[in-house]
Amino acid sequence: MSFTHLHVHSHYSLLQASSTVPALIDKCVEFKMPSVALTDYGNMFGILEFYFKALEKNINPNLGCEVYYVEDNSKKEKIAGQSFRDPSKAYKTLLLFAKNLEGSRNLCRI
Repeated sequence: MSFTHLHVHSHYSLLQASSTVPALIDKCVEFKMPSVALTDYGNMFGILEFYFKALEKNINPNLGCEVYYVEDNSKKEKIAGQSFRDPSKAYKTLLLFAKNLEGSRNLCRI
């Protein structure tokens, strides 16, 4: 039975994760995972490195991003007294995935 992680952060998720993209891909090879998704917090800096390293090792790369959002224009209320070092306490997050090349371009624009 194969398994795909759909919520993985790399060292590009500042102060949240420490795994490098090559180390992530090596672990996928070690555990014989056919695919994996990279969903860093608020950025897509590692997507190109991730995409090409995954293809190099015959792993299907799923491109995504975990974006922050605030409901009801209450940003000041949501982050009042919250630490910016832990974004999960100040903001809500949403996982977005690219279905194709156009989707990955749209994620980069966001």
